Amino acid sequence: MKRREAYNPNWLIALLEDCGAESVYPDSDFHARGGSPPDVRNFVYFIQSGGAKGPIKIGEGWNPPLRLRSFQIGNPKPLRLLAVICDSSETLEGILHDALSLAHIRGEWFIATNDLLDAIAWLQRKAGP
Repeated sequence: MKRREAYNPNWLIALLEDCGAESVYPDSDFHARGGSPPDVRNFVYFIQSGGAKGPIKIGEGWNPPLRLRSFQIGNPKPLRLLAVICDSSETLEGILHDALSLAHIRGEWFIATNDLLDAIAWLQRKAGP
């Protein structure tokens, strides 16, 4: 009989660390700091709809604040940009979508599980004030 591995409550954070995820400044500072770092052409972003337990969109693009504004036009609930990750490889979004497949709602939207919220809080701490 195969031994079952113990559940790692920080599995998503470990996955992000393994992928070399570099968290960057939040929405409010994105343009104030000059927008994208010059060597980064792609970001993975986490946008939440509604309150603290609302669904979270995991997407990619070169300007997350602009994406947020365009999504807000068609969404009746307030949207918030929670975290942004530099992704030069352009593969992290797909890795996250696969890892969170059990929490998938539709398209790029996912249930705000405790694991996902913990990982976002970790990214926010890495980004600093």
